[in-house]
Amino acid sequence: MYNATAHMTIHNDTGASGEGNNVNFPATVKVGIGVAAPTIDLAIGDADTGLNWISENELAIYTGSERMRIDSRGDVSIGLAADADVRLSVYDSTLEGNVFRIRDNASYCDADPDASVIWTCGSDARLKTNIRDTKPVLDDLMKLSIRDFALKESGEEETGVIAQEIEKVMPELVKVRDDGYLGVSEINSWKLIKAIQEQQKQIDELKAELKNFRK
Repeated sequence: MYNATAHMTIHNDTGASGEGNNVNFPATVKVGIGVAAPTIDLAIGDADTGLNWISENELAIYTGSERMRIDSRGDVSIGLAADADVRLSVYDSTLEGNVFRIRDNASYCDADPDASVIWTCGSDARLKTNIRDTKPVLDDLMKLSIRDFALKESGEEETGVIAQEIEKVMPELVKVRDDGYLGVSEINSWKLIKAIQEQQKQIDELKAELKNFRK
């Protein structure tokens, strides 16, 4: 029969009704696969690599020490035991710098959480081709309508944009999501710098005209 205090059960289902034989290990027993003296609940290959039961519906992955934990809500913590009310947390107590990396088939970006999150992404010329000046963007940015609105689901007030309006000006920012609704990507921050450069050029030209007018 099933033993609620056991840490491991081997079940042999012998009938259509689901009845069978269970082999129960007491909670004090630690199981090792390929290791004689496991120090965690289920060790694989060596004493402290594998899985460790923390509490009801909470499990930790060990490789020498605890590396990742999944709690009863499904929240995942990497590098620390838990971080309340966060679905995914990443932590390294030995490092001040990049702690998180995302990668696709072109390059990767690292995240460094200081006063704000600083992203460092691949930008080496050796990774790029067809390099050219960016076309002017200031006129398009000036056409974007910034709106205040309330979200139907939560009633929360936000400031942002409307995808259908953005699509008319900068369609490359708008994507159809899996649920059929439109989503808007953030504007590339380098395009914002390009717009500042364009605006500064206009200011410098006006300054020059004013200087000539006063002569």
